[in-house]
Formats: sequence, C-alpha cells, structure tokens
Amino acid sequence: MGATRRRFDSSWVCGHGSEHESCSEHFGSQPSARLTRLAFPASLALLSSCHSLILWHLATIAGSALWLLAPERSELHGQLCHLTGSCDGLASPVSGMDLAQREDMRWLLPTILGMVVIVSCSGEKTRVISEETPSAGQTGSAAIEFSPPSPDTIPGSRLGEQIRLGYKIVVNTQEYARPYVGNRLNCTNCHLDGGLNPNAASFVGLAAVYPEYRTRNAKVNTLADRVNECMERSLNGRAFPPDSSKLQAVVAYITWLSRGVPTGETISWRGLQRIESRRPLDPANGKQVFVNKCAFCHGFDGLGTMAAPPVWGPQSYTIGAGMARVSVAAAFIKSNMPRSWGWSLSDDDAYDVAAYINAQPRPDFPGKVNDWPKGGRPPDAPY
Repeated sequence: MGATRRRFDSSWVCGHGSEHESCSEHFGSQPSARLTRLAFPASLALLSSCHSLILWHLATIAGSALWLLAPERSELHGQLCHLTGSCDGLASPVSGMDLAQREDMRWLLPTILGMVVIVSCSGEKTRVISEETPSAGQTGSAAIEFSPPSPDTIPGSRLGEQIRLGYKIVVNTQEYARPYVGNRLNCTNCHLDGGLNPNAASFVGLAAVYPEYRTRNAKVNTLADRVNECMERSLNGRAFPPDSSKLQAVVAYITWLSRGVPTGETISWRGLQRIESRRPLDPANGKQVFVNKCAFCHGFDGLGTMAAPPVWGPQSYTIGAGMARVSVAAAFIKSNMPRSWGWSLSDDDAYDVAAYINAQPRPDFPGKVNDWPKGGRPPDAPY
C-alpha cells in the first residue's frame, strides 16, 4: 500500500495568534506573481539534480494545455491547493483575470507539476505501518476524515481560555512552560503546526483513544499521563503536577481538537506513516544527506539554529523519547523534512539520516530502567 501525504490546510492555523498573523495572505484576491517567480527557478534546479529536465518540458506543455482548455478555474484552484498542501499565494479563481495575471498562473501550474514529478522520481512504493496500534477496545467502524474544529468554536468562557493557553504552551513551550522544560525544544517541533499537521503525530482526535494501555509502562494511561511522558522524555524536563493549570490547558486543547471524533472510531492519521528500508542502514550516507539537506537549518553540528531545533546534543530529546527510535525518526523525516519539502527523500535516505542523527550524543533518560516491564520492547529501542 503506497503512503500518501495527508492533506494539511495550513490556513486553519491562521486563527491562532500573532505567530500566524501573516496568514492573511491565504485569503488574497489576486494571483501571486512573486510565488511564481520563486517557484520556477527552484523547481528547475531540483529537476536538474534529478536528471529529469525533459520532464519539466512535458509538465510545462501539459500544464499550459490544461490552463488553455479549462474554462472553469475553481476546480483547478482546489487541485493546486491539494498539490501544494496549502493555498499560500493562490487566489480564489475569478473570471475577470487580466492577461498578465493569467500568464502568472499559466507558469505556476507547470511549476507545481514539476515539483510533483520530483517527489515521484524515486519510483519506490512505501509500506504504511501504524506507529501506534489502537487498543483492543477500539474496533471502530469506517475511518473518519481529518477535520479539526474551527477556531470560531472556541467558547468565550474559562474553558476557552484554557484551550488558548494550551495552544500557546504547545507552540511556545519554552515561554509558557519553561520551568518544566529541560532543553530547547517545543512540543510543536515534533507535533508540527501546533499538533494540527496530519503528517506529524497530530493531536486531532487523540483524546478519543485515551485512556489507553501502553506496553512501555505496562499500564493504562490517561491523556494527561501521555502529555507528561513527552515533557519528561522529549523535552528532558519534569512532569506537570496533576492539578497544574498548564497540564489542564494542554489536555483541554487536545480534547477540543478531538471534537466530533467518538471513542472507537478509526483515526487513520494517528501517529506517523511508518516506512521500511530496503537495505542495511548506512549512517555514512545519512551524514552526507544531513549535510546536504538538513544542516542549513539544524546546523552542521546538529545543535540547532535560529531556524530549527537541535537534533542531538544536550539540548535535544533524550534516548527515552519516541524520536530516539530510528524507525520513528525515519517516518517523521520522510513525511516532513526538509520542512515544507516532506516526501522528497527516499525511504532508504530517510532511514540513513535517522540512523546518523540517533547515533550522535544526546541526554540519557534515567527512567529507562522501568520501560517495558512485561515485554514488548521494540527492536530499535536504543536501550
């Protein structure tokens, strides 16, 4: 079964505070010539690296033909949003476009088609394995759609204040939960876009599966327990007290994101879309891929920059974090990295990068001695 990118409408996040105020561009009324001019050379350069320049010409011809033949633009606009994963810079179609605007859009379509060709050039099939298997009680019926609630539905009450605080803690843990954090990470570094990205361990619907039995600690965990696990393992910090307003806020936020997802339903986007490597791991190749694809943001020393968090070293996640498992890190990298260019690495390269990253020094986790007391330890657990 081939893995596919789960569609993420980033315009949803625009309703959440100053961090995303620039998202007003999502609702512009004119095509973005700037986006077109930037996308064209970027796609051309990537196609050259894929040794497929001829595919660019084919995509240009096909895209131009589609543009000239399609009298209705609304369906095309939806397809562009689907291909790019967001509608940044793409205006709602209007019938009164002038010639210059049509020229911008005529070049934009083949540009995006060229990008799609790049992602597909490896030609490999990806096997999907659920990272977190639903508990026995979650037999569920048909899978439901990924549909986060609108920010407009946040109540104007104390609960609404909790939900908003929970969001702030998730996207800026360093500021809003600093006493409980032991490194330079924020929750959103793994749960991308405030837990809203279906390709990155989304929070949407998660409250519907808890309480849940987990083999790592061999007990039934509440949603609050799971949040505190992340605080201790991924953020190398300490657990929130049970009566903490911050813990209650994060739980309220995740619970609100799970509205409309009844217990027992199949949550197809849960966790990560797991992949498999077709050959032995090659950390040396992983280092080269890291230098070429990752170091610009994460730093050549992996210690992070202003643009991206540390992926190893004393300020990164501990060996007790889920991301310290090569298979988990590979799945995350495949779907999301480089940022905004997820699915551009092959499965093998994603595994090699994960193996290289997780072979580097990182904080220990003292509580590891208590993990998997009744068995079930994954083969790639680092301890």
